Amino acid sequence: MTDFTPADIQILDAVRYQLSQHPVYQLPQSPAVQAPLPIHLLPQSARDLVTSSASAIGVHPEIALACLFAAVFIAARGNYRVRVNDHHMEALTEYVLVSAPSGQRKSAILEFYRAVFITVQAEMQAAYVENGLANDRNILHAALKKAEAALADRLQKKTAELGAVDLARMALKEDMNAIENLRKSARDCRSLPRLLVDTSTPEALAFEMAVQSEAIGIFEAEGGIWKNRLPSSRDDILLKAYTGEPFASDTRTQGAVRLQAPIAAICNLVQPNVFNAVYTNADLVEHGLVPRVLPLIAPSWTPLEIPLFTEVPAGLAEWYDKLIRTLLKIQRPAGQDGVRTIHTLTVSNEAKAEFDRFSHYCRGITVERAQDGIGGYQAFISKLAGHAVRLAGAVHLMKHPIPQNHQIDAESMQCGTAFAEYFRLHATVAFDESARDGISHAPLILDWLRRHRLPHFTERQAQRGIGSGRHKVAQVRAGLDVLCRHNYVHGTYISKGLVYVTNPNIG
Repeated sequence: MTDFTPADIQILDAVRYQLSQHPVYQLPQSPAVQAPLPIHLLPQSARDLVTSSASAIGVHPEIALACLFAAVFIAARGNYRVRVNDHHMEALTEYVLVSAPSGQRKSAILEFYRAVFITVQAEMQAAYVENGLANDRNILHAALKKAEAALADRLQKKTAELGAVDLARMALKEDMNAIENLRKSARDCRSLPRLLVDTSTPEALAFEMAVQSEAIGIFEAEGGIWKNRLPSSRDDILLKAYTGEPFASDTRTQGAVRLQAPIAAICNLVQPNVFNAVYTNADLVEHGLVPRVLPLIAPSWTPLEIPLFTEVPAGLAEWYDKLIRTLLKIQRPAGQDGVRTIHTLTVSNEAKAEFDRFSHYCRGITVERAQDGIGGYQAFISKLAGHAVRLAGAVHLMKHPIPQNHQIDAESMQCGTAFAEYFRLHATVAFDESARDGISHAPLILDWLRRHRLPHFTERQAQRGIGSGRHKVAQVRAGLDVLCRHNYVHGTYISKGLVYVTNPNIG
């Protein structure tokens, strides 16, 4: 578009001058989510801990909130479930995935909330070694390694003698059975206790849970278990560890694993690109794993609107330390040997009424959004009432040192439903790929502008510039909208239609 009238040129020059008087702002790495944080509904100590830790460390309170909830679920170690009625039971755990751009101090906030787990885990491991259990396990593993080496040598000689591997194996069947029994003894021998594991394959995760009383936590600033983008055939342990259902597998590397009621609690703070990859992975979404995850998209750079703290008050740090240690020490109810038992929390009549109200609300959302084509979001909504119960259970654990001696009250359930709705608003963006079009396309258009130094351009030129065959008009339009809101460009109408003027200060 070059045949501008004198009036067009005058308008473009005026817009360019006005735009040059405004600074350009850093482009967001995550879409904005209009979801007020209902932090006021938390118990007082929990609320104060979230705000003070967020302020002292320099993160948004949303991130600190996710860490607190995750810490409570990890400390619960699958020892609780919530019975809403005779037909509805929820395991007390959650998977939380937080999208937080670089510079959000993810490692620092995780270090604060993880510290008590690391300390308790070290204490447990020191007691394990002191009691000589490490020697028992080491002796068994050493014997297993020696027996395996001897068998391999005998198998090689027998194969040369008989001329066939299968015949050699049959001849050494008793030796092989003896080694399998030794391997089972080594596996059943109590392992070095662990509360947390880092990123792991599903097979290794299942084995680790088998030797850690069927409960484990993942509390990391990296998303390794998500970066793997697991195919649906390998995420069964994560599905079962969310509901506490029996799990069985038999692999060549880990052997047979049988779990009665496995529970994993997961919280990962990841870069937006990892978060987006999870929510655009149709395999994970359709198989049901991602709809079980609570998504949280942290703000990119907006100022913190919380009280200022230079450090977490000692009293709040002590409250958190005591909370986690108390949960970790709670014993399971008595039961038959070898059978895993679980405390069952019940809800009061008033809490049940609040749950019924929220369930009705969720059914209304399902009907309302039935035609919008966001399948993963619909699956998330179908589990939203369950999320509310789990979150209410976590609040209940924050309030009572012996949770099983109290019913979940209406106040805790109201808190759970409010936070479930908060995560739902994040899910509307997480499952909607078009909501991230502006974030992903604005940098592409800006890079094109910087290369070609165009003083003005049209939407069509921008689409061609970044590759019209790969990017839709709606995506380009969304990217231009983000650039406009951050003063990189400004759209104005002249005689030829809409033209975007470039800020000369874009660099």
